[in-house]
Amino acid sequence: MSKYCIFCGNKPQEKSREHIIPQWLIELTGDPKRDAFFGYHKPGTKGEGVRKYPFKHFTFPACVTCNTNYGRLESEVKPVVEKILDETTLSSEDMSMFLEWIDKVRIGLWLGMQQLDKNYLDVDVNFHIDKRIGQYDRLLIIQKTDRISPRINFGATDTPAFSYTPSVFAFSINNYNFISVSSAFLFSRRIGFPYLKEMILSPDSDEFSGELVNGIKRVMKPLIRRAIPNNGVIVYQPQFRNGMLRTEDELSEYNCDYVRTHALDYQKGDGNIFCEKNGVLNEYGSNDEINDLQGLPVNDDYQLSIKSIIEAHKWQNWLHTQLPDMKLLTLEQKKFVKSRFALATRVNNLWINKLEEML
Repeated sequence: MSKYCIFCGNKPQEKSREHIIPQWLIELTGDPKRDAFFGYHKPGTKGEGVRKYPFKHFTFPACVTCNTNYGRLESEVKPVVEKILDETTLSSEDMSMFLEWIDKVRIGLWLGMQQLDKNYLDVDVNFHIDKRIGQYDRLLIIQKTDRISPRINFGATDTPAFSYTPSVFAFSINNYNFISVSSAFLFSRRIGFPYLKEMILSPDSDEFSGELVNGIKRVMKPLIRRAIPNNGVIVYQPQFRNGMLRTEDELSEYNCDYVRTHALDYQKGDGNIFCEKNGVLNEYGSNDEINDLQGLPVNDDYQLSIKSIIEAHKWQNWLHTQLPDMKLLTLEQKKFVKSRFALATRVNNLWINKLEEML
């Protein structure tokens, strides 16, 4: 694969190296010189078996300007992560920034894995961090464990499912487990925002289209019709940045009182923060304080760590059932898409079975 900036996708200008897992987080979670597990070597790559080396070597090309710009996000999110670990009150802006950073890490991991694996699945790498961060509705499941020693860990990132659709991954920071889910219009309709009436896959790319219609302007529970673990807190944030890129005349669906009232930053395209805890859904607007992360139940670390990765694989499988309509594709294209996601689901199910045996 040719080298590209992990942020903008162009040939790196004044080359630098981006640490997908930032140095401050490596130091916060243990010995900065320790080895980490980065999946398995794939066919056509150097080495066999487990891929293991120090975090400091998990770096990828980046433009100096891009790296500097995103370095600001890293410096701003560090105190937010520390607040979460210390169970300190967050602002709605803090949580939005944390979700933004998670988007960056998730897409960075995807791009990094594609480069490490020499794109062995022939995935069309048609977007980079700049083009995907904050674009889609995002959900975060936060759970706490009884772990005492520090750690950082990532799961469900070394599979065909993540290679094809980098929408879900699990990760742990010390005694907190997270599952990140992000997908187009994941819950926009049920939160009352505009949504695509019908998502149709393009025959010329991995993009989709459809008719954007006005939202129902009220919240419908549950926000997602899928069972979600309730032994923690679930954070939702609707996103409409793609809509904000349209012209003023085309913005009629988003240019309404309901969206403005439920937007943390309307001009940017960020919705309010919604937190669900013990079945209660609370909404947080600009400068509101969020206390939902305080007093979370403490789960057995071994059990929850495995269950989180299982849940991430199940989310990946579920999203594959929500694929856009393929009616515009040729028969061969339909077969290709179906076979690709059938493989991803099959591999995920093997991992799920293997992990469930460990419980």
